[in-house]
Amino acid sequence: MRSIRPALTGTVFVAENAGTIGRRLHVGLSCHPSENPGYTGYTGTQRTGSRGMATTNLDPVLTAFERRPESLIPLLQAVQERLGYLPPDVLGTVSRHARVPRSRVYGVASFYSQFRFNPVGRHRVAVCRGTACHVGGARFILEQLERTLGILEGQTTEDMEYSLETVACIGCCGLAPCISVNNEVSAKLTPKKVRKKFRKARK
Repeated sequence: MRSIRPALTGTVFVAENAGTIGRRLHVGLSCHPSENPGYTGYTGTQRTGSRGMATTNLDPVLTAFERRPESLIPLLQAVQERLGYLPPDVLGTVSRHARVPRSRVYGVASFYSQFRFNPVGRHRVAVCRGTACHVGGARFILEQLERTLGILEGQTTEDMEYSLETVACIGCCGLAPCISVNNEVSAKLTPKKVRKKFRKARK
């Protein structure tokens, strides 16, 4: 499977369903919708991030993009910017507007790590799984976080306070193992330090 960094444009291969290589999509992959084809002026709104939130009126988002397949990725970016994540029912709406199969929408959204299907908590906890952190015991840090927060990787606590995820590298290899909480790095961690830090925060 061939992929391209999000800041570039080009041809991308995505899986439309399990075990199948998807069709080629010639799409713009800039991290901001305005730099992609099909964009006509949506500038985004503040996300709410509420777990029980019904899909809000997406008309301002949809009308900012042309009804063509090339709009798919920037449209997904704009929808996520508005809602904070991509609810399952929204994928059908995006599918109809971009005039592509729902399976392709899901294939693209699940292929790129920038997209998420679950709400994000107020505190986004990212565990580095780079080489230095892996050697330093990142797996044990993640396991301790899962026990302390009561969630698994990729989940959000019921009170919407914490989301837990892993990232390829935080860029602080000399401080391994480390995590970031809303981009603030905590370094040279141990399971004991993690337990103390987050138990105190959860009280």
